[in-house]
Amino acid sequence: MTDGDSFDVDLAALLRVFGGHMYSTPAVFVRELVQNALDAIALRRAAGAEFEASVRIEVDEAGRTLRFLDNGIGLDRDGLREHLSRVGGTSKRAPTDATVIGQFGIGLLSGFLVAEELIVDTRLEGGAPLRWIASANGEYRIEPGEREAVGTEVTVRLDADSQRFADASTIRALLEKYVPFVDPSPTLAHGDDVTRFGTQPPWASGSDDDLAGSLETAMGEPPLAVLRFDEADTVGGLTRHARPSSGR
Repeated sequence: MTDGDSFDVDLAALLRVFGGHMYSTPAVFVRELVQNALDAIALRRAAGAEFEASVRIEVDEAGRTLRFLDNGIGLDRDGLREHLSRVGGTSKRAPTDATVIGQFGIGLLSGFLVAEELIVDTRLEGGAPLRWIASANGEYRIEPGEREAVGTEVTVRLDADSQRFADASTIRALLEKYVPFVDPSPTLAHGDDVTRFGTQPPWASGSDDDLAGSLETAMGEPPLAVLRFDEADTVGGLTRHARPSSGR
């Protein structure tokens, strides 16, 4: 006769152990959650949906929470179990899918670097609204939700050691650092104050000299060389050739 049980996992402790090898600072949870939102939008676009893409971050200092909202593809109950409730699970590992950046399904769980609880409200096109609630000790539950629109809202309830992230100026600086050139440009909401982030990326510059100048402004020093890649120059993620533009 055999007996068995699940591992007793403290996700917060686990992520802090190997998170030090993956991430230089817990602050990168902002980058990871924004990237998840962008990937969800990319997947909905790839499915042929026509919509005005949106990523929004809301800061609630009094409630010590952050919310990351998108109108991407959303998840159903199976998706919540497979991709959020399995450490390392992902919906983005298909080798032919060049529309997303995330690969290892750890992006959402990086929130536990700073959170005591994560809440995901989500809705897939034609599906029922669902809510996934997980605590840092590894416990989670799925229940009916109330979200009306297609997409996902991730609520990060910060732990006592991470209250500094419930500050609009801190999150603003992290967005400026991590996601200056993404589409769609995210917005940051703090009360009635709403700020849109994003500037023209250097690679959108016209001439080669303009491109080199834009890169110098973005990086703080002149590039050693500039290579332009056209979309037609890649097949299945492999580059066929590149055109040298300029050197410094």
